Amino acid sequence: MSIRVLTPIEGRVISAPSDEAIDEKIRLDKEATEILKDEDLVIVAETKSGSNDDSDIGADDAIIVTGSDAAKHLLPLRDDHEPALTFRSIFLATILSAFQAVMNQIYSFKPTQITIQGTFIVIIAYFLGKAWAAFLPRGDRFEARWRGRGGQGKLPRYISIISFFNPGPWNLKEHSICSITATSASNGAAAITVFAAQDLFYNLPISATTVALSTLSIGLFGYGISGIMRPVAVWRVEAVYWSSLPTVKTLQGLHWQDLKGSKPLRFFWYAFAGMFAYEWFPAYIFPFLNSVSIPCLASMHATGSKAAVLTNIYGGSINNEGLGLFNLSFDWQYITSFQTSLPLILQANAAAGFCFCFIAMLGIYYTDAWGAKSLPFMSTRLLTKDGSRYPTSKVFAGGVLDTDALAIYGNPSLTGSFAYAMFMANAASIILFSRYGNGIATNNLSKMLAGLMLPGRPVGNMYFTAWSHTVISNSLNLCNDLKMGEYLKIPPRVMFLTQVYGTILGAFINYAVMIAIVTGNRDHLVHSNGDASWSGATIQAYNTNATSWALAQYLYSSGSRYSIVPIGLAIGAAAVAVHRIVVHFVPKIRSFSLSDFNFPQFIQYAGFIPYNSSQTCVIFSQVIAGFFVQFYLRNYRPRIFKDYSYLITGAFDGASLSVLFILSFAVFGAGGPSKPFPSWWGNNIKVSLQPHRAAWLLARRNPPYRVFPEAGLAQACKLHGATDYYGLDDDRPMMDGRITDAVATGACTDGVYNPPVGTSFMTVKLTVERPYNVTTPSGIVALVPIADGNISGQFNGHLVTNVSAVTEKLLDSKTGTYSTVESIWILENYKGDRMLADMRGLTTYSAAALHGFGTAYLSTEVEDFYWVNWELFLVEWQGTFTTGDAKFEFFQITTGGRKDGQPIPALN
Repeated sequence: MSIRVLTPIEGRVISAPSDEAIDEKIRLDKEATEILKDEDLVIVAETKSGSNDDSDIGADDAIIVTGSDAAKHLLPLRDDHEPALTFRSIFLATILSAFQAVMNQIYSFKPTQITIQGTFIVIIAYFLGKAWAAFLPRGDRFEARWRGRGGQGKLPRYISIISFFNPGPWNLKEHSICSITATSASNGAAAITVFAAQDLFYNLPISATTVALSTLSIGLFGYGISGIMRPVAVWRVEAVYWSSLPTVKTLQGLHWQDLKGSKPLRFFWYAFAGMFAYEWFPAYIFPFLNSVSIPCLASMHATGSKAAVLTNIYGGSINNEGLGLFNLSFDWQYITSFQTSLPLILQANAAAGFCFCFIAMLGIYYTDAWGAKSLPFMSTRLLTKDGSRYPTSKVFAGGVLDTDALAIYGNPSLTGSFAYAMFMANAASIILFSRYGNGIATNNLSKMLAGLMLPGRPVGNMYFTAWSHTVISNSLNLCNDLKMGEYLKIPPRVMFLTQVYGTILGAFINYAVMIAIVTGNRDHLVHSNGDASWSGATIQAYNTNATSWALAQYLYSSGSRYSIVPIGLAIGAAAVAVHRIVVHFVPKIRSFSLSDFNFPQFIQYAGFIPYNSSQTCVIFSQVIAGFFVQFYLRNYRPRIFKDYSYLITGAFDGASLSVLFILSFAVFGAGGPSKPFPSWWGNNIKVSLQPHRAAWLLARRNPPYRVFPEAGLAQACKLHGATDYYGLDDDRPMMDGRITDAVATGACTDGVYNPPVGTSFMTVKLTVERPYNVTTPSGIVALVPIADGNISGQFNGHLVTNVSAVTEKLLDSKTGTYSTVESIWILENYKGDRMLADMRGLTTYSAAALHGFGTAYLSTEVEDFYWVNWELFLVEWQGTFTTGDAKFEFFQITTGGRKDGQPIPALN
C-alpha cells in the first residue's frame, strides 16, 4: 500500500514507499513504526499536489523537541533509489577524504579546537559532482539517443564505458558517499596525537609504517564496535545525532530543491557568499574580532595586582590567558553549526557547567589550593615547583621513567586549574553522545588505568589510551556516519565499504600531514601559547595527562598533593546515583523536571575549560548562538528553525572553512613560511596595536608594573634618571651611566626602538613563561622562566638551561617606573661547545610588547671563542606577550648603532 506524504523539505506531495520497501534498519525499530502510525503525520490526498513554494503547510509550525519529532517533521522518508556506489562517487570521495583528513589534522594543532562539520565537504563535493556531470559525456544521454534510434537489448560497449565514468545527473546518494567517506578518513587525527607527542616531547623516532598501521588498527577496531552497538546506538529513533542534521539537511536541500523555486536554498547560497566574504577579516585581516572584551577595554589602564585579577577573569584571546568572561567572538570558524545543532537540554547543562567552572577555577587559585598561586593561573603543561617547564624528556629518557633524574628534578607540579579539570574528568563517567550530540570523554579514565598497569611509562600510557579511549571515540564518529547513511537511505553494505575505505585512506594521509606540521612548527607546538595560527595546547594537555598518570604513585597516591583526583571517579559515580534516586522520588520542583538536569554532562562542562578550551574568548558566543537557535528559533519560530537553521549554519560552516583552508596553506604556514598580515590596530603583531591589552600584559607579569600609554616607548626612552641604579647584587652595576645614556639618546626615536645596523654576534630566540613572585630581603621579585632558546649567528645552537630564571625588580626613576632584568644562561652550539651568558639590563613595556637593553658578559673555554671572555656585549631584547616569543640580540659594543646608520654617541 502506498500513502501520499507531504515532504517537509520540499513542501510537495510524493509517493512514499510502503513499510516493506523502506530501509531495512530504521523500519525494524518499533519506535519508528509507531511514528508512521501517529495521527499527527501529515497525510494528504493525491489531488492536493503542491509546488515548490515557500508557504507554511501542516506541520511546519510543529516544535521539534525529541528524536520522534525530528523523524516526523524534519527528516523526510523520500528515497529516489539512485545508485550510490559509482566510479564518480568513489573518485571524488578519495580526493575529498584526503582534503578533510588534512583539515582535521591541521585543526588538531590550532589554538582553538573545533569540530569540522561535514557541510564543508558537502559544498565542495556539490560543485565537483555538478561539474563532472556537466562537462563529461553522460551515459544516460547516449543511451537515450541510442534507444531513440531503435536500439534494443544490451547497450553498446562505448555507452557502457561512458556510463561507468559518468552515469547521469549528480545525485544525492553519490554526494552522500563523498561526505561520509571523507568523515571516516578524518577520524585518524585523534589516533595520530600519540605519535605527535612521542616526537615532540620525548624525541623518540617514529616509523611511518607503525603510525599508519596503528591508526588503521584503531579505526577498524572502532568500526567493529560500531557494528556490535548498532541496534542501540544507531537504529533507535532517539539516537538522532543532532550535529549531523545540518549536513543531512544541506544534502537534501541541494538535491531536492530548485534554486529559483526554493527560498531556503537561495538563502543558503546568500549565507555562504556572505560568510565567505566576511571570514577573511576575523581569520586574517582583523583578528581583533575573534576576541572583543568590553571589561578589558574598560580596564585598559589597570595596573599591578588589579590587572592580574582582571586578566584571570576576562582575558581569553590567547591560550591559557584567563576565563574569557563576557568575551565575544565574531569568528564563525570557532562557533560552528555543531554548537547550534545540539539540543537545548545539553546547551543548558553546558551553560550551568561553565558557570560552575568559572567559580571553581577562581576559588582554587585565590584560596591557593594545591599551591595554585605559586604557579600560573592556567597552563596545560607539566611544571617544576618554580613554574618553569618540566624536563619531561630528561626524566623519561627513552619514554621510561629515570628515577635518578626524578630525584634531581623532583615531582612535577600541575596548575590548580588543570588538577581540578582532571578531577572533574574522572567524575564525569557516562556516554550519551547519540541522544544529546555530545558525550563524556573517557580519556582521563583510560590514562588512569594505564598509569596503574604501566607505571613510569608515559608513552605506553598514550598507546593504551589510543587503543581504548580513541577506539571508543572513533566508534562514536562511525555510528554518527551510519545514522547519516540511514537518514539518506544509503544501503548498509555500501556504508560498510565507504567507511572502511575512508579509514584506510585517512591513516596514511594523517601521518603525512602530522609530520609536516610538527617539523615546520615545532617551537610553537612545544609551547602552549603558540601563536594565532598554531598552538600545542591540546597536545600539551594530552602529554601532561599521560605523564602525570605515569607518575601516579608520586602524584596521586594517598597523602600526596593531588590524591583527590582519582577519587573523583567514585565521587562522580555517587553523585549520579544520588541524583537518580532523588529524581525517582522527587521528579519535579514546580515546573522544572529534575530529570532534565544531566549530571554527567554538567560535571563534564564544569571541568571543561582548563582541559579542553584554553582559548576561552569563544565560549560566550557559542552559548549565545546555541540558545538563540535552540531556544528562540525552535520554540518561537519553528518554521524558520526547520527550514532555515540547519541550512544557514551549514552554509556558514562551509564558507568559513573554505576560507580557512585557503589561508592555512597560503599564509598560515601549513604549506610554507607564514605571511602575517601587515600590522595595524586590528591585529596584535606590533607594539601599538591593541592598547586595551595592557591590562592583560601586566597581569601576566605579577609585580605592579606601570602601564605606558601609546606613546609610552618614547617616554620609556628617557632613562637618564636611572643611571645611578645598581642591580640585585652589589658586585656589578646593572647598567652604568654610559650604557644607559646610549639607550636613552641613541636607540630610541619617537617612541620606536631602532636596532643597531651592525651584525649581531648571536641571536637567541626563546619563549618567555609566566612570571611568579618571590619575596626576598630587598622586596618582591618576579621570576620569569624562559625555555627552548634557539641560537643563530656565530654561535649556532640552543639554550641548554636557565641557571637562574630572569629576575625582575621595580625601578622608580624621575621619568617613570621600569623593571630590572638579570639572567644567567648556559648555551651550547651544534659541536657541543658551551658558553655562559650573564646578562643585566632594563626593560620597558607598552601594550602587548616588551623592549629592553642591557650588558652581557660571555665566558667559555672553547678556543675559537676564547676572545669573548674579554669583550662587553650590548644586548637588545624584543618580544610580545601575546605569543610569549622573545628575541635577544648580542652585539659587540663597537658594532652598535642606530637604524639610521649613525653611531651611538655615548659609545664613541
